[in-house]
Amino acid sequence: MLEHDDDIICLSVDPKGQYAATGQIGEKPWICVWNTETLEVLARYNAPLTKGIKNIKFSPNGDRIVASAMDDDHTIAVFDWLKDS
Repeated sequence: MLEHDDDIICLSVDPKGQYAATGQIGEKPWICVWNTETLEVLARYNAPLTKGIKNIKFSPNGDRIVASAMDDDHTIAVFDWLKDS
């Protein structure tokens, strides 16, 4: 999976092991959700989180992702990635 343009610093795999979410460092970091078998990117986010994605985690049923940023406020965002893909 080659969607990121900077270092990946966090990763989470959904409960079934079918999808992965990765977050990168950087002023405007990307979160990518991708299929672990095909490496196809299914969703990509870059806002509202800044300065890097510190943590990322799938919800227990795998339909949402929560991530926290490395910004001064430690911003947290929840993405309904299945709806967005």
